Amino acid sequence: MRKQNTTKQHPKHIIKGFVQGFLLLSSLMLMLVLPAYAISDPESKHDPSFEALIAALEAKRQEHHIAGMAIAVVKGDQVVLRHGFGLMDLEQQTPVTPETLFAIGSTSKAFTATLAAIQVDQGQLQWDDPASQYLPNYRFTVDDAELPITIQDMLSHRTGYTRNDLLWANGQASRELILKTATKAKPWDDFRKNFHYNNVMYLATGEITAQLAGMSWDEQLQQALLKPLGMDDTTSIHEQAIAHPQIALGYQWNDATETHDLMPRRNLNNVAPAGGIYSNVNDMAHWVRMLLNTGQFNGQQLVSAEQLQATWQPSVKIADTMDYGMGWFLQQWQGQQVVEHGGSIDGYGAQVTLLPEVQLGYVLLTNNTASPLQQESIHVVLSHLLPPEVQATSAAAQTNLDYSSMVGEYHANFASFKDSLFTFLINDNGRPAVDVPGQMVYELKDPDEHGKMYFIMTDTVAVSFDRDQAGAITAMRMHQNRMDFELPKKGVPIAPEVDPSELAAYLGQYQSKTFNGPIQAIIQNHRLTLDVPNQMAFELHLPDAEGFRQFRIKADMSAQFETDESGQISQLVLYRDREKVVDTAPRITADTAAKAEAELPDVAALMVLMNNEKQLKALRKKSGFRLSGTIEMVNSGITGQVTMAFDAKHSYAQHMDFGTFGEISLAVNEHGAATTGINPYTELKGKYLKQIRMDHPAVALDLANQAEQIQVRGRRELHGRSVYVMRVKITDLPTRTYYIDAQNGDVLRMKTQLMNPVAGNIPVTIDYSDHKKKHGLRLPMTTTIKNPMMGLAIIRYDDFKGKQKFADDAFVIEP
Repeated sequence: MRKQNTTKQHPKHIIKGFVQGFLLLSSLMLMLVLPAYAISDPESKHDPSFEALIAALEAKRQEHHIAGMAIAVVKGDQVVLRHGFGLMDLEQQTPVTPETLFAIGSTSKAFTATLAAIQVDQGQLQWDDPASQYLPNYRFTVDDAELPITIQDMLSHRTGYTRNDLLWANGQASRELILKTATKAKPWDDFRKNFHYNNVMYLATGEITAQLAGMSWDEQLQQALLKPLGMDDTTSIHEQAIAHPQIALGYQWNDATETHDLMPRRNLNNVAPAGGIYSNVNDMAHWVRMLLNTGQFNGQQLVSAEQLQATWQPSVKIADTMDYGMGWFLQQWQGQQVVEHGGSIDGYGAQVTLLPEVQLGYVLLTNNTASPLQQESIHVVLSHLLPPEVQATSAAAQTNLDYSSMVGEYHANFASFKDSLFTFLINDNGRPAVDVPGQMVYELKDPDEHGKMYFIMTDTVAVSFDRDQAGAITAMRMHQNRMDFELPKKGVPIAPEVDPSELAAYLGQYQSKTFNGPIQAIIQNHRLTLDVPNQMAFELHLPDAEGFRQFRIKADMSAQFETDESGQISQLVLYRDREKVVDTAPRITADTAAKAEAELPDVAALMVLMNNEKQLKALRKKSGFRLSGTIEMVNSGITGQVTMAFDAKHSYAQHMDFGTFGEISLAVNEHGAATTGINPYTELKGKYLKQIRMDHPAVALDLANQAEQIQVRGRRELHGRSVYVMRVKITDLPTRTYYIDAQNGDVLRMKTQLMNPVAGNIPVTIDYSDHKKKHGLRLPMTTTIKNPMMGLAIIRYDDFKGKQKFADDAFVIEP
């Protein structure tokens, strides 16, 4: 692997990027302190606020292992700061300057939305025009009915179609082929129901505006925006960008090796309207000036204030405190409207942020694939430069508060966190922060008037604290997306609200059809709790006057226990908003429950049921094996060929061929693993290597030797079949939950989180079906993989061969 090695120190945190608009195409779903080079404008050199901002950003750059970056800040119609940090080339030690060129990724989307706004001004286009009016073949049909997808729908990511980045990622498919193929995809969600990021919809919009302009989108961009804005170094054409003498090399921080990996530049010509622009902060400052000046630049009105404002209006809700307009994320910072967008592509990250009400904006460009600093910069920059009169009236202005009483560990048992510990701490800058296990340390703002301390990098997540009558901290609460998660403080006992004997009558199991298994009523933290299958354990409040027990973490959900004629608890009813019945679950009798418990096997018995010893012998005796078939990317509209070769030594190789859309290869052996193809050649190290080893086709046969802990957690129904639920903990990896057929031991489902060095942990569900026995092994011929980033993938193997002879390099991929 090609690397740039520099002096290393152990990182304080493992960074898991929180970004908007990043490219995620990992194979098979798959404190470095740099020299403080800085190039700045002379006029800003002695301004104390700028000096403090530069110092704060430099500290963040080093904390997040960013090789180099540049910033430009605009106030009103003036560029007040241009500054370069770090290195554009680590090997040559070349400093970043305001002239350094970077890929700006998905911040390109605002240019596409603005080009559409210009055509609305000209009467050529309306926001509610159907896309098919201009692209007759760009039609999406669900249940034999065409979806009325409009320009606004496409620009606001509310079509229901999720990422289909596989269509453009290798740079070989034409724009026409991408759009034609996208119409074959199936939606991930209902039309206009939720936010689902989709780059191809921006390509379609760009092709529409280009058609109306009578030229290519790249030419339209140049004539309508870049030329009048004087953005002379900016281009959307890949070949022009890489020939620029000031273009930065791109890197990605490798937390396994603690080095910067040099990233090949991805050619985005075929999807340029979604993310293909290259620019520098000098040029981007002109763009920000025009936006803050309501569409005017140097006396020329490029786009009307009305239509520019239309792109800044909410079109779809993302979370309680965040919406998406057209090409922009919309949120609040200390009571101020924030219009912003991030961008990330191989080796580069970008952030453009506007505060229209106070005429303040900035652009931050980095040569690092995604970084928490993109979102963190909103707080860092605005807290240093927001006008004093605005900060003085802000309820969230930073103060010197004493957080010592809050410092400590807090038990987390919600969502994907099981028996985890969150740590509240004071970081090296003296600021409050929360260390989220498996993710990163998130710095916090000071508490608002409601006691909520929002994450600096996003206003969608906050924490607060519960205290007892003496004022001592008893628990930390995490508020996110209308949920209120309670994390009891370690070592602080939870006081019972009622005598436990009063809860005994409700305990037991209730058979749920909605959740496909028994809901268990248990006592957790001295509270009546509903453990919902395939969900989590929900603690309940005490009943109100009408008998509703509200979920402690979700105010719109509640439960009622109903009794029969004899006064015994007969069923559990779940409600949303106290009116809509979500589920009616009859109680399972004690005799039935006892029988089920007695029938639950221990781990050893379950391994026998899975026939693991017998199959392991066959694996060793008849190694190697080869599977071949097809892979369908349902939400991308394409099908490819797939082959899998493996042996008994936990080595395997998989190859996927999508024709024009590219290939993906992965090889794993006893020494390491690597992947190449649509993404650049990458060696997998540390926990990522461990994770990929667990994707060996026969790994379930040897779980007892792989796992730190295995538990048989219960019995459920899955697709009409009775299954045992087995939870597997493996050091350094997220917990894996297996669903084992109670009759024949087949693995029918596996749920876990996929660790990705850029995107963090991504939930994934894999269903296995059509099991067949051949060559002594019983393997699924169909695998269905679901994750929210890339949608649904279905692998169907139609050929299974044993006793294969593999060449010495069969499980090796070279750079």
